[in-house]
Amino acid sequence: MIIMSKDRKAIMIKIKSIQVVKNFGGPKDGKYILTANGGFGEGVILAQYAEEKNAVDELEKIYAAMAEGAAAYRVD
Repeated sequence: MIIMSKDRKAIMIKIKSIQVVKNFGGPKDGKYILTANGGFGEGVILAQYAEEKNAVDELEKIYAAMAEGAAAYRVD
């Protein structure tokens, strides 16, 4: 699956994992980040969220799109 980041500045093509991570020291509106990892230390921040719930909700939307067989997804 191809995923475009929320700021539309990055596209991940070969994704090994997607996860929600706490962003220590980040801005108030970016305390949680959604990251995609492609292996070999290659990673991209897909989006930042003020609340963990919002980041997890987006992760669930990505999972649902993958389960339905979507070829591409753009993070909201």
